[in-house]
Amino acid sequence: MPTLSFSGHETFPLRFLWLPKAVRAAAEDPAVFRSGEAIATFGVGRNMVRAMRHWGLATGALREGETRGAIVPTAWGLATFGEGGADPYCEHLATSWRLHWRLCREADRATLWHFLFGHFRGHTADLDGLAHSLGEWLDAQGAADAQPKRSTLRRDLTCLAGTYAPLTRQDAEDAALSPLAGLGLVERSAGALVLRRGRRTGLTPEVFADAVLDFWARTAPTSRTLAISDVLSAPASPGRVFGLGEDQAFELIEAIEAEPEAAFRFDSTAGVQQLYRDAPVPPAEHDRQLGLALPA
Repeated sequence: MPTLSFSGHETFPLRFLWLPKAVRAAAEDPAVFRSGEAIATFGVGRNMVRAMRHWGLATGALREGETRGAIVPTAWGLATFGEGGADPYCEHLATSWRLHWRLCREADRATLWHFLFGHFRGHTADLDGLAHSLGEWLDAQGAADAQPKRSTLRRDLTCLAGTYAPLTRQDAEDAALSPLAGLGLVERSAGALVLRRGRRTGLTPEVFADAVLDFWARTAPTSRTLAISDVLSAPASPGRVFGLGEDQAFELIEAIEAEPEAAFRFDSTAGVQQLYRDAPVPPAEHDRQLGLALPA
Protein backbone atom coordinates (compact mmCIF):
# COMPACT_ATOMS: atom_id res chain seq x y z
CA MET A 1 0.00 0.00 0.00
CA PRO A 2 1.47 3.41 -0.92
CA THR A 3 2.06 6.12 1.65
CA LEU A 4 -0.73 8.66 1.30
CA SER A 5 -0.99 12.29 2.31
CA PHE A 6 -3.79 14.80 2.04
CA SER A 7 -3.50 18.49 3.04
CA GLY A 8 -0.22 19.83 4.44
CA HIS A 9 -0.28 22.87 2.16
CA GLU A 10 -2.46 24.92 4.55
CA THR A 11 -4.55 25.76 1.41
CA PHE A 12 -1.69 27.88 0.01
CA PRO A 13 -0.73 27.07 -3.61
CA LEU A 14 2.95 26.71 -4.43
CA ARG A 15 4.51 30.11 -5.14
CA PHE A 16 7.42 31.06 -7.36
CA LEU A 17 9.92 32.17 -4.72
CA TRP A 18 9.07 29.68 -1.98
CA LEU A 19 11.31 26.90 -3.25
CA PRO A 20 14.40 29.10 -3.80
CA LYS A 21 13.94 30.62 -0.34
CA ALA A 22 13.35 27.24 1.30
CA VAL A 23 16.31 25.57 -0.40
CA ARG A 24 18.75 28.33 0.49
CA ALA A 25 17.54 28.61 4.07
CA ALA A 26 17.66 24.84 4.62
CA ALA A 27 21.16 24.70 3.14
CA GLU A 28 22.31 27.15 5.82
CA ASP A 29 20.28 25.69 8.69
CA PRO A 30 18.61 22.25 8.47
CA ALA A 31 16.56 23.13 11.55
CA VAL A 32 15.12 26.29 10.02
CA PHE A 33 11.57 24.94 9.70
CA ARG A 34 11.32 24.10 13.39
CA SER A 35 13.11 27.21 14.51
CA GLY A 36 11.32 30.02 16.27
CA GLU A 37 13.03 32.31 13.79
CA ALA A 38 11.36 30.74 10.71
CA ILE A 39 8.69 33.44 10.46
CA ALA A 40 11.34 36.17 10.43
CA THR A 41 13.62 34.18 8.12
CA PHE A 42 10.98 33.73 5.44
CA GLY A 43 8.94 36.86 6.07
CA VAL A 44 5.63 34.98 6.11
CA GLY A 45 3.19 33.69 8.72
CA ARG A 46 3.37 30.39 10.56
CA ASN A 47 0.93 28.61 8.23
CA MET A 48 2.88 29.75 5.17
CA VAL A 49 6.08 28.41 6.71
CA ARG A 50 4.38 25.03 7.01
CA ALA A 51 3.21 25.34 3.40
CA MET A 52 6.74 26.13 2.20
CA ARG A 53 8.05 23.05 3.96
CA HIS A 54 5.28 20.92 2.46
CA TRP A 55 5.87 22.10 -1.11
CA GLY A 56 9.62 21.72 -0.77
CA LEU A 57 9.23 18.09 0.30
CA ALA A 58 6.43 17.34 -2.17
CA THR A 59 8.42 18.59 -5.16
CA GLY A 60 11.66 16.89 -4.16
CA ALA A 61 13.53 20.16 -3.71
CA LEU A 62 13.89 19.28 -0.02
CA ARG A 63 14.05 16.04 1.88
CA GLU A 64 14.16 14.94 5.50
CA GLY A 65 17.68 14.89 6.88
CA GLU A 66 19.48 12.30 8.95
CA THR A 67 18.78 13.95 12.30
CA ARG A 68 15.30 14.33 13.75
CA GLY A 69 13.46 17.36 12.42
CA ALA A 70 16.16 18.30 9.93
CA ILE A 71 15.12 19.40 6.43
CA VAL A 72 17.86 19.62 3.80
CA PRO A 73 18.02 20.39 0.06
CA THR A 74 18.32 17.58 -2.44
CA ALA A 75 21.00 17.71 -5.10
CA TRP A 76 18.36 18.80 -7.61
CA GLY A 77 17.01 21.44 -5.26
CA LEU A 78 20.45 22.99 -4.86
CA ALA A 79 21.32 22.70 -8.55
CA THR A 80 18.08 24.41 -9.53
CA PHE A 81 17.23 26.87 -6.76
CA GLY A 82 20.44 27.27 -4.76
CA GLU A 83 22.94 30.09 -5.05
CA GLY A 84 24.10 30.09 -8.67
CA GLY A 85 21.45 27.50 -9.56
CA ALA A 86 19.99 26.91 -13.01
CA ASP A 87 16.68 28.65 -12.19
CA PRO A 88 17.16 30.64 -8.98
CA TYR A 89 13.83 32.45 -9.30
CA CYS A 90 11.77 29.46 -10.50
CA GLU A 91 10.74 31.33 -13.63
CA HIS A 92 11.35 28.87 -16.50
CA LEU A 93 8.53 26.73 -17.91
CA ALA A 94 10.80 23.69 -18.02
CA THR A 95 11.21 24.00 -14.26
CA SER A 96 7.44 24.23 -13.86
CA TRP A 97 6.99 20.99 -15.82
CA ARG A 98 9.60 19.30 -13.62
CA LEU A 99 7.76 20.49 -10.52
CA HIS A 100 4.45 19.20 -11.86
CA TRP A 101 5.96 15.79 -12.58
CA ARG A 102 7.61 15.59 -9.17
CA LEU A 103 4.36 16.47 -7.42
CA CYS A 104 2.42 13.80 -9.30
CA ARG A 105 4.95 10.98 -9.73
CA GLU A 106 4.08 9.29 -6.43
CA ALA A 107 1.26 9.44 -3.91
CA ASP A 108 3.23 10.00 -0.73
CA ARG A 109 3.28 13.80 -0.44
CA ALA A 110 0.46 15.08 -2.67
CA THR A 111 -2.00 12.21 -3.07
CA LEU A 112 -4.77 14.17 -4.76
CA TRP A 113 -2.32 15.55 -7.35
CA HIS A 114 -1.04 12.03 -8.03
CA PHE A 115 -4.53 10.62 -8.35
CA LEU A 116 -6.10 13.37 -10.43
CA PHE A 117 -3.31 13.67 -13.00
CA GLY A 118 -2.07 10.09 -12.87
CA HIS A 119 -5.08 7.81 -12.30
CA PHE A 120 -8.37 9.67 -12.74
CA ARG A 121 -10.06 8.35 -15.88
CA GLY A 122 -12.48 11.19 -16.46
CA HIS A 123 -11.96 14.58 -18.02
CA THR A 124 -14.17 16.60 -15.66
CA ALA A 125 -13.92 16.46 -11.87
CA ASP A 126 -16.22 17.96 -9.26
CA LEU A 127 -16.10 17.26 -5.53
CA ASP A 128 -18.74 14.51 -5.52
CA GLY A 129 -17.40 12.66 -8.55
CA LEU A 130 -13.82 12.99 -7.39
CA ALA A 131 -14.64 11.67 -3.93
CA HIS A 132 -16.30 8.62 -5.48
CA SER A 133 -13.46 7.92 -7.93
CA LEU A 134 -10.81 8.50 -5.28
CA GLY A 135 -12.61 6.11 -2.95
CA GLU A 136 -12.61 3.39 -5.61
CA TRP A 137 -8.90 3.90 -6.26
CA LEU A 138 -8.04 3.84 -2.56
CA ASP A 139 -10.04 0.64 -2.16
CA ALA A 140 -8.10 -0.94 -5.04
CA GLN A 141 -4.86 0.07 -3.31
CA GLY A 142 -5.97 -1.62 -0.10
CA ALA A 143 -6.25 1.79 1.53
CA ALA A 144 -10.00 2.29 1.87
CA ASP A 145 -9.52 3.59 5.42
CA ALA A 146 -7.38 6.43 4.04
CA GLN A 147 -10.35 8.13 2.33
CA PRO A 148 -10.08 11.76 3.46
CA LYS A 149 -12.93 13.62 5.07
CA ARG A 150 -15.03 15.61 2.64
CA SER A 151 -13.78 18.85 4.17
CA THR A 152 -10.15 17.76 3.70
CA LEU A 153 -10.76 16.76 0.09
CA ARG A 154 -12.50 20.09 -0.55
CA ARG A 155 -9.47 21.99 0.77
CA ASP A 156 -7.12 19.91 -1.37
CA LEU A 157 -9.25 20.45 -4.45
CA THR A 158 -9.52 24.18 -3.75
CA CYS A 159 -5.75 24.45 -3.43
CA LEU A 160 -5.17 22.45 -6.61
CA ALA A 161 -7.70 24.55 -8.53
CA GLY A 162 -6.18 27.80 -7.30
CA THR A 163 -2.76 26.56 -8.37
CA TYR A 164 -3.61 25.54 -11.93
CA ALA A 165 -6.86 27.29 -12.85
CA PRO A 166 -7.51 30.72 -11.30
CA LEU A 167 -11.10 31.94 -11.21
CA THR A 168 -11.68 34.61 -8.58
CA ARG A 169 -9.49 37.65 -8.10
CA GLN A 170 -7.87 35.99 -5.09
CA ASP A 171 -7.28 32.82 -7.11
CA ALA A 172 -5.76 34.89 -9.89
CA GLU A 173 -3.44 36.62 -7.43
CA ASP A 174 -2.38 33.23 -6.04
CA ALA A 175 -1.91 31.76 -9.51
CA ALA A 176 0.12 34.76 -10.65
CA LEU A 177 2.55 33.72 -7.94
CA SER A 178 2.44 29.99 -8.83
CA PRO A 179 4.84 28.35 -11.28
CA LEU A 180 2.14 25.80 -12.20
CA ALA A 181 -0.49 28.28 -13.35
CA GLY A 182 0.87 28.67 -16.87
CA LEU A 183 0.98 24.99 -17.81
CA GLY A 184 -2.52 24.86 -19.30
CA LEU A 185 -3.39 21.57 -17.61
CA VAL A 186 -6.69 22.54 -16.01
CA GLU A 187 -9.59 24.88 -16.67
CA ARG A 188 -12.85 25.48 -14.83
CA SER A 189 -16.30 24.82 -16.21
CA ALA A 190 -19.65 24.92 -14.41
CA GLY A 191 -18.14 24.47 -10.97
CA ALA A 192 -15.89 21.59 -12.02
CA LEU A 193 -12.30 21.15 -13.14
CA VAL A 194 -11.62 20.05 -16.71
CA LEU A 195 -8.33 18.29 -17.46
CA ARG A 196 -6.92 19.48 -20.75
CA ARG A 197 -4.82 17.36 -23.07
CA GLY A 198 -2.80 18.63 -25.99
CA ARG A 199 0.45 20.26 -27.05
CA ARG A 200 2.54 21.41 -24.11
CA THR A 201 4.50 24.63 -24.40
CA GLY A 202 7.84 24.54 -22.62
CA LEU A 203 7.95 20.77 -22.11
CA THR A 204 11.52 20.08 -23.21
CA PRO A 205 13.11 16.78 -24.31
CA GLU A 206 15.27 16.87 -21.17
CA VAL A 207 12.26 17.12 -18.85
CA PHE A 208 10.39 14.42 -20.75
CA ALA A 209 13.43 12.10 -20.70
CA ASP A 210 13.80 12.52 -16.94
CA ALA A 211 10.12 11.72 -16.44
CA VAL A 212 10.31 8.63 -18.67
CA LEU A 213 13.40 7.33 -16.86
CA ASP A 214 11.79 8.02 -13.49
CA PHE A 215 8.63 6.16 -14.51
CA TRP A 216 10.77 3.33 -15.93
CA ALA A 217 12.80 2.99 -12.72
CA ARG A 218 9.66 2.73 -10.59
CA THR A 219 7.61 0.41 -12.82
CA ALA A 220 10.16 -1.81 -14.60
CA PRO A 221 13.53 -1.26 -12.91
CA THR A 222 15.18 -4.45 -14.21
CA SER A 223 13.89 -4.20 -17.78
CA ARG A 224 15.81 -2.80 -20.73
CA THR A 225 12.58 -2.13 -22.63
CA LEU A 226 9.47 -0.05 -21.98
CA ALA A 227 6.35 -0.11 -24.13
CA ILE A 228 5.35 3.19 -25.70
CA SER A 229 1.77 2.44 -24.71
CA ASP A 230 2.88 2.46 -21.06
CA VAL A 231 4.74 5.74 -21.50
CA LEU A 232 1.65 7.36 -22.97
CA SER A 233 -1.26 5.89 -21.05
CA ALA A 234 -0.30 3.74 -18.05
CA PRO A 235 -1.34 5.08 -14.63
CA ALA A 236 0.97 7.87 -13.42
CA SER A 237 2.91 7.73 -16.70
CA PRO A 238 4.46 10.79 -18.33
CA GLY A 239 1.72 10.79 -20.96
CA ARG A 240 -1.00 10.83 -18.32
CA VAL A 241 0.63 13.26 -15.90
CA PHE A 242 1.54 15.75 -18.63
CA GLY A 243 -1.76 15.28 -20.49
CA LEU A 244 0.42 14.79 -23.55
CA GLY A 245 -0.72 14.08 -27.10
CA GLU A 246 0.87 11.20 -29.02
CA ASP A 247 2.31 13.43 -31.76
CA GLN A 248 4.27 15.61 -29.34
CA ALA A 249 5.43 12.56 -27.38
CA PHE A 250 7.01 11.10 -30.51
CA GLU A 251 8.55 14.48 -31.36
CA LEU A 252 10.15 14.58 -27.93
CA ILE A 253 11.42 11.00 -28.25
CA GLU A 254 12.92 11.85 -31.65
CA ALA A 255 14.70 14.86 -30.14
CA ILE A 256 16.03 12.70 -27.30
CA GLU A 257 17.33 10.12 -29.77
CA ALA A 258 19.19 12.82 -31.66
CA GLU A 259 21.47 13.44 -28.67
CA PRO A 260 24.91 11.76 -28.86
CA GLU A 261 24.37 10.05 -25.49
CA ALA A 262 20.63 9.45 -25.71
CA ALA A 263 19.02 8.19 -22.51
CA PHE A 264 17.01 5.67 -24.55
CA ARG A 265 16.09 4.83 -28.12
CA PHE A 266 12.88 3.99 -29.95
CA ASP A 267 12.26 0.84 -31.96
CA SER A 268 9.19 -0.63 -33.65
CA THR A 269 10.47 -4.07 -34.66
CA ALA A 270 7.64 -6.41 -35.66
CA GLY A 271 5.17 -3.61 -35.06
CA VAL A 272 5.89 -3.44 -31.32
CA GLN A 273 6.70 0.13 -30.30
CA GLN A 274 9.18 0.22 -27.43
CA LEU A 275 11.92 2.25 -25.85
CA TYR A 276 15.29 0.60 -25.29
CA ARG A 277 18.16 1.39 -22.95
CA ASP A 278 21.56 -0.24 -22.69
CA ALA A 279 21.21 -1.40 -19.10
CA PRO A 280 18.84 -1.05 -16.14
CA VAL A 281 19.62 1.71 -13.66
CA PRO A 282 19.57 0.69 -9.97
CA PRO A 283 17.05 2.74 -7.93
CA ALA A 284 19.75 4.42 -5.83
CA GLU A 285 21.67 5.43 -8.95
CA HIS A 286 18.45 6.65 -10.57
CA ASP A 287 17.69 8.83 -7.55
CA ARG A 288 21.20 10.25 -7.78
CA GLN A 289 20.79 11.01 -11.48
CA LEU A 290 17.37 12.57 -10.89
CA GLY A 291 18.81 14.68 -8.08
CA LEU A 292 16.58 13.27 -5.35
CA ALA A 293 19.52 12.13 -3.25
CA LEU A 294 21.52 14.29 -0.91
CA PRO A 295 24.32 16.30 -2.52
CA ALA A 296 27.65 14.51 -2.73
